[in-house]
Amino acid sequence: SIWSSVRFTLISLPISLVLGLGLALVFNEIKKYRPVFTGFLLVPWAIAPVVTGYMWRWLFHDNFGMINHLLLTLGLIDANVTWLARTDTAMAAVIVANVWRFMPYITIMLLAGLQGISTELYEAAHVDGANILQRFGYVTLPQLRHVIGVVFLFATIWMVNDFALIFIMTEGGPAKATQVVPITIYRIAF
Repeated sequence: SIWSSVRFTLISLPISLVLGLGLALVFNEIKKYRPVFTGFLLVPWAIAPVVTGYMWRWLFHDNFGMINHLLLTLGLIDANVTWLARTDTAMAAVIVANVWRFMPYITIMLLAGLQGISTELYEAAHVDGANILQRFGYVTLPQLRHVIGVVFLFATIWMVNDFALIFIMTEGGPAKATQVVPITIYRIAF
């Protein structure tokens, strides 16, 4: 279960951070309807983990799930996949649900950090001839390092302690493929 927790966190966290940073950079450029977009963005974070677990369990359902339907329609698979009943796909399905749930929190935190960066730093870098990638590497990331550190710490703690999402989706199975430490503690306790 320790290995499952580590794998779950080490895969979920970088994906969530990269996608969250990308969305934060996009939302930082949007000025007109930013509050509307950020309001919609917070929906996955505001939904209770139990509801999120049931929603993703339904989406990954092998007979009537929307993911199988979409993949069949696009011709990417030939038959329904039992996502949550196979040891090789159950962890991936749980990770997808976790990334969907955590990415809004990371995006909002990083967006707040981006809005705290002085525009004068970007103007000075532009005057010095820095392109967009150099401005990102030499201005944005150094200014965000403390925010990224805090987000990384909180997200790591929450992901290592995640119980409800995984328990609702797979109950730690199949064959203990998604049995993380909190589920093991729950099983021992009860």
